[in-house]
Amino acid sequence: MLNSLLQQKKLLLLFGISILLIIILFVLLISVTITPKTPITNIPTPTPVIINTKTSQEQKISVLQKAVNSELPQKIESSPDFESKIVLPNGNTQYNLKSPLIRRKNEIITNNGQVIFERILTPEKSTTTGYARISEFTSVFGQPQKTIKGSNFYGSFISTLIYADKGFTLIGNRRSNEVYEIQTYHPMSVDNYIQQFGQDINEEEENPL
Repeated sequence: MLNSLLQQKKLLLLFGISILLIIILFVLLISVTITPKTPITNIPTPTPVIINTKTSQEQKISVLQKAVNSELPQKIESSPDFESKIVLPNGNTQYNLKSPLIRRKNEIITNNGQVIFERILTPEKSTTTGYARISEFTSVFGQPQKTIKGSNFYGSFISTLIYADKGFTLIGNRRSNEVYEIQTYHPMSVDNYIQQFGQDINEEEENPL
């Protein structure tokens, strides 16, 4: 009889402890749920992306273009494209290099080792790297400052499109939209371009399209 009572007391005690533990856990859960979360501070602000836009003078006009105002590579005379070098009357040096045409060469002119002018003959085939259309330039740079029809080398129907303030000139066929040559140089006035590098020009100014 006594043992039976002791066992009942133990069971009641265990039951009471279990109920107490359940209540404590329940209170803890409620407190965690209703406790406001600490706001997150000091969130780093994303660094804005800075785009370095080039001026028109710095833009690469052609995939074939060398950098005007850069030093001429010392090994250019050992390049497979190198053909000849001429010291001009004004002291500048002209380097003639292979081009798509036998009678008209690619050309680089330097002054004290710095490139001041480059003439590039573009490929004739539209599938060849470097092939160019006049409309590709006018869509980006607008109409040229001056267009002159007539070329000593290419003939009277070929035009010189002068963007002297942007530092480049095109020689091409406006009817077929083809560019034959790209010339790059320091930005200057139209008159200065004609005087310094316009030896191929051979006619009067043409009205723009």
